Amino acid sequence: IVSASLDFPMHPSLTESGQRCLIATGSRADPIKIAYWEAQGFEVFSAGRDLMVEAGLLVSEISARGYVRPYLIAGPDLLDSMVRERKISSIFQTISHQLLGGESFRTMVPGPMMGDLGHLKMETLYYDEGHGSVGQWFAQFKPVNVSSQR
Repeated sequence: IVSASLDFPMHPSLTESGQRCLIATGSRADPIKIAYWEAQGFEVFSAGRDLMVEAGLLVSEISARGYVRPYLIAGPDLLDSMVRERKISSIFQTISHQLLGGESFRTMVPGPMMGDLGHLKMETLYYDEGHGSVGQWFAQFKPVNVSSQR
């Protein structure tokens, strides 16, 4: 689990089954919340120099713990860090077939333009018509190093 705030629910099945669960946070995370999770039996470690977790530090820390290929469900800041630091091997995205509107517009990742780092090659695409009445796609993408192809 990657969290700057350390405010999230933990499903009881993780402790009941004895399954190992790591919690990564930034070095400036609330020590009281860190102590809470450690008292519940979870390993909490720092993978960021401030509040946020950074991709390079996260990958180093989980590699040191024996993990080769982590599965991350991440928000826009971690996705941005993972892509910009070239620490991502696949991106899985669910695309719901509906229009979203409103006064504000948000992209999938914050920060400046991605340029070549944002080029992705679709590997798989699956259509699920069972998502309400609109359907959805499940897509898998791999980053493409565009500059090496020129």
